[in-house]
Amino acid sequence: MQRTEWFLAPGAWLCAWLALVLLLAVMPPLWLSGLTAVLAAGLLWRHPALLLSVFKRMRYLLLSLLLLMGWTLPGDAVFDSLWAPTWQGLQAGAVHAMRLLVAVWLVRALWLSAGREAMLAALYQLCAPLARLGLPAKTLALRLWLTLYHAERLISLPFRTLLQEMRRLLQQGVAAVGPDQVELRLCRWRKREYVFVLAAWLITGLLMKVWA
Repeated sequence: MQRTEWFLAPGAWLCAWLALVLLLAVMPPLWLSGLTAVLAAGLLWRHPALLLSVFKRMRYLLLSLLLLMGWTLPGDAVFDSLWAPTWQGLQAGAVHAMRLLVAVWLVRALWLSAGREAMLAALYQLCAPLARLGLPAKTLALRLWLTLYHAERLISLPFRTLLQEMRRLLQQGVAAVGPDQVELRLCRWRKREYVFVLAAWLITGLLMKVWA
């Protein structure tokens, strides 16, 4: 997936993604299923490697969600047995799995399209207003970026190598094994970015009232 020139600054897309994550929490299952299917079809057409890699890396987590909720939530048993899962539990697990998939697919696409440096710049710009409250905006943005940076690197490793790498990270510290230099290219927000973000959050607020 190659980096692209953005009509909107990456920070604006990141704000819209945050609004969507909140909306996913109250989105009805039918709408969520449709959104997941449309997004999966679009990624399969444009970026199949992204679609399959995320699904492959998350398959055990998604399966765990399905099984955990299927065997813990009360409801109608799938088959006649004391240890049978419930249809309501499996449905709830599938809904949570779809929410997670949609959120991860979109943020992964944004990360790969914009690039690491652009994402750090976007996080810095979003955290910058917190500095007026006395909070360490630069440190917060860098910590968030390092989390994404190491998550991207670690999920591609085999399980045994992953355990060794996580042990090394705990011993040396996360910042010690990050990139030596990062070039920040801050994108100036124009009128279109503010209009886009405002519209995204207004639509999110309206739909949350409707679906709540």
